[in-house]
Amino acid sequence: MPDVFRPDRAAGHTAVVHWRVGGRADGGLDVYELVIADGACSVSPTADGQPQLVLTLDAVDFLRMLTGNANAVALVMRGRLRSKGDLVLTAKLPGFFEPPRP
Repeated sequence: MPDVFRPDRAAGHTAVVHWRVGGRADGGLDVYELVIADGACSVSPTADGQPQLVLTLDAVDFLRMLTGNANAVALVMRGRLRSKGDLVLTAKLPGFFEPPRP
């Protein structure tokens, strides 16, 4: 995600987002923490901060979204991406990134 982050689009925003990605063989979830601050984006495999937003989806949809093959808004509308927390941030978050186009 840091590779496709657009700091110009996220100017003035600070956010902590937890991604809960399902689809593991044991039925568990992988949790990642995305932090946007000071014009930078970082991702950590540990979710230590207090999130403003928690996004939950399965691994296939997560990869499709990151590669530009699925739209986050469409996933929310279909119930495949669940959002808990700051709904304004949910709407703005995709605009902070420019995924590769297929």
